[in-house]
Amino acid sequence: MSTFAPGSNNALSSTNIPGAFLEMAYLLNQAEKSISTVDNPVNNVTITFDLEASTAAVAATLPVIASSAANGTITIAAEDYIDSPITFGSGSTLKSPTYPGAFIEVAQLLSVSEASITTNPVNNITVSFDLEARTATIAASIPVTPTRSNQGGVEVVATDYL
Repeated sequence: MSTFAPGSNNALSSTNIPGAFLEMAYLLNQAEKSISTVDNPVNNVTITFDLEASTAAVAATLPVIASSAANGTITIAAEDYIDSPITFGSGSTLKSPTYPGAFIEVAQLLSVSEASITTNPVNNITVSFDLEARTATIAASIPVTPTRSNQGGVEVVATDYL
């Protein structure tokens, strides 16, 4: 089981890493919808739920900015194409103040957490950076538990498989 601290501002409610990843993907997807127009659609993140297989597929290609320091250290940061901050508050696992940055941060956290599993290892997420294209590509298939909600709909919760 994994542990994730959502922070004091209630921007996220998940307390495990797969849940935080899926929740952050949803928040970024919704933020993209809010800035999209007919002439300028923004759809860098897609989420597809397969209730039969109990999985959520997340695919994202996000713009990044790479820079190098005098000592040769290369830094990759998400470009803030949403232009709206997100605040997690004190105690949060995530530190990025932007939606794209926080999404890449939690994706990398999930990838590293998967890599640390030595017994029955899993590889449900890949995170890659293309410095020439200036993009981060994230592909994930997250196990979920769908249930019927009290409002007559379906609620989908990420399974903590770590």
